[in-house]
Amino acid sequence: MLGERTSDEVAYDNAVVGGLRKGLAIEKALKLAGEKYPAEALRWNEETIQDIKAHFEYLRNHEDIIAKIKHMSKTK
Repeated sequence: MLGERTSDEVAYDNAVVGGLRKGLAIEKALKLAGEKYPAEALRWNEETIQDIKAHFEYLRNHEDIIAKIKHMSKTK
């Protein structure tokens, strides 16, 4: 069972997504987020990077959808 995520885990994920939003490659976004939150930094290699990229792109898209829903509910 998954437990509650720590504030540092959330901040790390947000930093990676923020890097992707700025147009950084996933490798660079992971590196920069890992410098800010070294205890949370993911280890990756060429075999895992595409799955990690897909995960963070999903998070980015999820945030976008939630923001659109909130915006639409405010305009009604």
